[in-house]
Amino acid sequence: MKILFISNQISNSDGVGNPVINNLMSEMKRLKPKDKIDFVGFSYKFETLRELYIARKKKYDIIHFQFGGIYIYLALLPFVFQNNRRVVTFHGTEIHGVLVNQNKNKYRKFKVKLNRLFALFSFVMFSRIGFVSHVLIDSVPKYFKYLYNSKFFIQRLGVDYNLFKPIPKSYAREYLDLDSDKKLFLFSSISSSPVKRLDLAEKIVQYMGEGYQLLLMNAVPSDEVPFFMAATDYVLLTSDAEGSPNIVREALAMNRPVFGVNVGDVKDQISNCKESLIISVNPEIASGQIKQKLKNSHEENTRDRFKFKISLENTTRELISLYEKCIFK
Repeated sequence: MKILFISNQISNSDGVGNPVINNLMSEMKRLKPKDKIDFVGFSYKFETLRELYIARKKKYDIIHFQFGGIYIYLALLPFVFQNNRRVVTFHGTEIHGVLVNQNKNKYRKFKVKLNRLFALFSFVMFSRIGFVSHVLIDSVPKYFKYLYNSKFFIQRLGVDYNLFKPIPKSYAREYLDLDSDKKLFLFSSISSSPVKRLDLAEKIVQYMGEGYQLLLMNAVPSDEVPFFMAATDYVLLTSDAEGSPNIVREALAMNRPVFGVNVGDVKDQISNCKESLIISVNPEIASGQIKQKLKNSHEENTRDRFKFKISLENTTRELISLYEKCIFK
């Protein structure tokens, strides 16, 4: 099998950015060492189009776009007359089109809405249309569901169990130069996006009292995320909109409780967790809910219990199976 991944979400030279593509490609190469698996990171530059026209000559069996939007139309141009199977997976904003209410930037709002419109009309160009959670399918207008429902699938995202493995809390705090003896809530926000609602997280921890502190994780290379996770006691998620947040799976892989608002597929991810909890968007109520939960807390081995569902190896095998069905159908 020859597979080409294309995405406008790429990590920078320091390894900071969305790790989904890198992790997926690495695992797929490990599981299918004889297959040809390539990647083109899309940007609006001449070099990108040149890369794509070179890639066209390799005649891939599968072209899989991770994250949708306007860029797909340009990226597909070199492959218009080729007989390959085209797949797309939507991860969040590009398909639900939700922006935080506090964002007053009219240009940003227009861009998000336009990107969603182009994403919806791109459905016609794909053999299979993926979403990282059922919640994102719910955001698709009824007319598009009616036309393309038979093409829909869920691409479950996974955690690299070799990277996200237990690390002693004391060692992780020393590694990160944290001398706090307080209970730490981990808050992750890529690019400090306002949709993540840091303001809400800060208020919740403030209501928790003196013995608690918020640890921010911004612009961190993916191989350092496990140290942040190990250094903390809990994960706090307060976003206004999500698809299927990786931070929840990573927390489960490292036996960390998750306290999150009912957004994206968070409720589904933690539905069988005894120590995790869906919390209110009201910070005072949320802090009370967390305090009550912590009164009777016990250690929970979510790492082993959820491995079959969230390990990168298993989720990648599912995707490989989908590719094979596309090709040999």
